[in-house]
Amino acid sequence: MHLSKLKSNTTGLTVSLNELIELRHQAAILPDINHHSSAPYPRFGQHSSAYLGNGLEFSELQDYQVGTDARRIDWRSSQRLNKPYIRMFSEEIEQPVQVLVDQRISLFFGSKEAMQSVVAAKFSALLGWQLLTAANHLRLTVFNDASIKPSVEVSSPNQFIDALATLSACNCQLPEAISQVSRPAMLKQALATVDNAHHLVLISDCDGLNADTAEQLKPYLLRQPSSVVLVHDVAELQAPAPQTVIISNGEQQQTLDLRSPSLRNKVFAYSSGRIQYLQSYFAKLGVPLLCLHNQDELTNKCQQFWQSQRI
Repeated sequence: MHLSKLKSNTTGLTVSLNELIELRHQAAILPDINHHSSAPYPRFGQHSSAYLGNGLEFSELQDYQVGTDARRIDWRSSQRLNKPYIRMFSEEIEQPVQVLVDQRISLFFGSKEAMQSVVAAKFSALLGWQLLTAANHLRLTVFNDASIKPSVEVSSPNQFIDALATLSACNCQLPEAISQVSRPAMLKQALATVDNAHHLVLISDCDGLNADTAEQLKPYLLRQPSSVVLVHDVAELQAPAPQTVIISNGEQQQTLDLRSPSLRNKVFAYSSGRIQYLQSYFAKLGVPLLCLHNQDELTNKCQQFWQSQRI
C-alpha cells in the first residue's frame, strides 16, 4: 500500500533522465570492478573476467548429490527425467549482465528522502554506468504493473542513455498511476523473460514473492546466476511514530491510528518480518542479497553490492 497524499515537496518523487545520466560521474570515481584489476571485488569463477556470474561452459549432466550448490540444478532436465540432475561445466567464459528493474506502483512510497521507485532507478543507473565503464555487456529491462518493456542491449553510453530514457519514463508515470492496483504477479512474468545466458541482477521490492509463491519463483532465480537488490523503505527498520496516517491501495483508503502501541507493534512486526523472510529465502537459495533503503548512500551500497558477489 502507498500513501494516498503525496509529498508537497516533489524532490525524490520521480527521477529525470538527466539525473540518471549524471550518475555516470559518481560511477567514474568508484573502484574499478574488473576482476583482473586491483579492485577488491572479485566475481564468481576462477578466470579473469569483468563479468558477473559463473560464466561456465556447459559440459554434461550428473546426478545431484546432497550438499551440491542448488544453483547448479538443471530444473528442466530434473523435471523431465523425474530425478534431480546438476549441470557440470568445463571452462570459464565471459558472462553478460541483465539488470531487471522494478517500477511498479508498490515502490511508489517513501517516508524519507525519496520514493523507493526513485531509489531503484538511481541504483540501476549507477550500477549500469559502472558495468559500462568496465566494458561489460549489459542488458537493461524495466517492468511495471502494466507491461515488461523491451530489453535494451547496451554496449555504449548512447545505448545506455536510450535504456535510461525508458526507465525514467516509467518512473515519471507513477504519480499518474497512483489509482492503479499493484500487480504482484508481474514479478514472475518479468523473471520469466530473463535470458539464462546472463547473470541476473533483480532490483525490486519483491512484491509478489511470499510463502505462497516462493516455490514457483525459485526456478526462475536458479536457472542462471542471480543477485538481488531488495529496495525497501527505511521506516520498515523501526517501529512507526505515534501518529495518524492515511493509507490507500489505489481504490480505497483507510485511516490508521498509530498512536496505539499495539497497532504500531503489529505494523512493525509485519514490515520487519517481511524483510527477514526474504533474507532467509535468498540465503537458502545461495542468491546474494543487498538490502537498499531510501536513506542509504548509493555509492557505498554499490560497493557493498560488488563485495556481495564473492564466492
